[in-house]
Amino acid sequence: MMFQALPLLSVVPLVAAGLLILAMHRDQASKYIAMAGSLISLLVIAVVVLYYVGGAYSVGWFSVAGYTFHITTTVMPLNALLLALVGIVTPLIFWYSFGYMDTRSEQSRYYFEMSLFAAAMMLFAISGNFITIFIAWEMLGITSYLLIGFWYAKKVVPDAARKAISTILIGDILFLAAIIVLWSAYHTLNIQALLSITGSSLYLKVALAFILVAAFTKSAQFPFNEWLSDAMEGPTPVSAFLHSSTMVKAGVFLVAILLPLYARAGLLMPILAIGIITAVIAVMNALSEHHIKKILAYSTMEDLALMFVALGFNNIFAAMMLFVVQTFYKALLFMSAGSMMKATGEEDIYKMYNLGMRTGRLLYISTIIGVLSLAGIFPLGGFFGKLGVDASSSSMYVYLILVAIDFLSSLYIFRWLYIPSRKNSGVSSFGYRTIPRSMMAPIAILAVLVLASGLAYLLLPMYYTAMVRFNIGLLGPLVETALVLAGIGSAYILYSRGKAPHVDASSLRYKLLHNSFFINAFYVSLLKGIEALGEGFDAVNDSINGVLNSGAYSFVVFGNALKRIENGSINTYAIAFAAGIIFLVIVFAMNLIK
Repeated sequence: MMFQALPLLSVVPLVAAGLLILAMHRDQASKYIAMAGSLISLLVIAVVVLYYVGGAYSVGWFSVAGYTFHITTTVMPLNALLLALVGIVTPLIFWYSFGYMDTRSEQSRYYFEMSLFAAAMMLFAISGNFITIFIAWEMLGITSYLLIGFWYAKKVVPDAARKAISTILIGDILFLAAIIVLWSAYHTLNIQALLSITGSSLYLKVALAFILVAAFTKSAQFPFNEWLSDAMEGPTPVSAFLHSSTMVKAGVFLVAILLPLYARAGLLMPILAIGIITAVIAVMNALSEHHIKKILAYSTMEDLALMFVALGFNNIFAAMMLFVVQTFYKALLFMSAGSMMKATGEEDIYKMYNLGMRTGRLLYISTIIGVLSLAGIFPLGGFFGKLGVDASSSSMYVYLILVAIDFLSSLYIFRWLYIPSRKNSGVSSFGYRTIPRSMMAPIAILAVLVLASGLAYLLLPMYYTAMVRFNIGLLGPLVETALVLAGIGSAYILYSRGKAPHVDASSLRYKLLHNSFFINAFYVSLLKGIEALGEGFDAVNDSINGVLNSGAYSFVVFGNALKRIENGSINTYAIAFAAGIIFLVIVFAMNLIK
């Protein structure tokens, strides 16, 4: 029984979060408690992944109408993969935080929220039914809201946090509706039981459609993509956590484990279409962005979109290949960006100079490794991940779009690298702040992991089996490599010299890119329209209430008049009686005259 419950022990950061409440306002103690929790979790996860794959554990939670709802954990191969990634990245990000947050206030609150977030990710990774998934899903949403809004005193931060949680909440409501539909139709919420369903009823299609919208909101896919770039207002380690681990990948992972149902229900095409649209929007936005972290945010949006494209082609292997390598190179790049920001005090890449070997050889080399992997250079992991997605395509038109995206990806990420490396004799790199070792050590480890992930795919027999299955010959890798190199060369020509290429601010291209295709403006207009409609309904309601209140007041006045007449006085009654008789006599007389 104890061994069966072992996966639950991976949520050790939840215990650490409880201890951090006791250590509130004790910054040194807080960071060590959080780090200890993440390391213990890593050890437990190692045992679980090595010895427990295929196991499941369930404990009753509450009963309704004779049925007991359970908290269920399972460690299927996909669960083990995600759990391992979270376990590896979490202590590295906590370690990086030691240096990044060393001069910041409220460190105890930071480590408390980060530990809760880590616990939510680990619980999500081992969830075996929709009850457990939904609990972890909501924990991820709440903790991400707290972390994005960590520096709430800044003017734009609360708005960014509210925007994120409001967008995600749309999906959460539909996710809950999907759970209700599944329970009503099948009387089970167990993932493995649902995967064994044959056929595709209307109930199943509706539930899967709702879950798909929830996945798109969580993973920032069109038309719910606007919140992700604004989420960069949080601390950089938070951004690394959000983008490399479970939070924004939760939607991809959920669709991946339910992929057989989506294929059976004929719902792969919407996944593919949204993935392509989002990827195109992301690369175009990244090309026009100046903020160092927002460029990486758009690259995450693109990576997630490509994973959805692979899933849309029913190629879970390709999606998970990119899923794994993206974890390492994206954490590496965010940490590198945070180090650049800490050294220079700048966030705009056009205000950074001389960020080369002189500012830190290890940082620069590690950053180059991350950039090369994201661009898709052989033999790094990004090459294999993107090649798998490209080869998944069964349509020449989609394939051409995907390789064009590869070209633009290498262009914008090398723009991200070239511009801060420009030489400027008026700016001394010796004035840059020293980057703490606690920040550099995790960066170096992640650089090694990025290299290792590529070599692992190179030596993995399963990869070559997949190459044969998806008809990946020599031409595909050559085309991808040629386009990536063309993108790198284009970035060098356009950006390494100094100034950005001139763009006419009045052109449609500039307006579209600068305003993120007006998606955010559309939402603002939509919300203003809804607000105006609500105010209109409120005005109509006030008018109706006014009429009703006036009518009611008239009856009150009439009633008060009657009360004065009906006062118990015989004289009053006699006068009223006489007046009535006189009135009747007059009416009778007028009829006789006629």
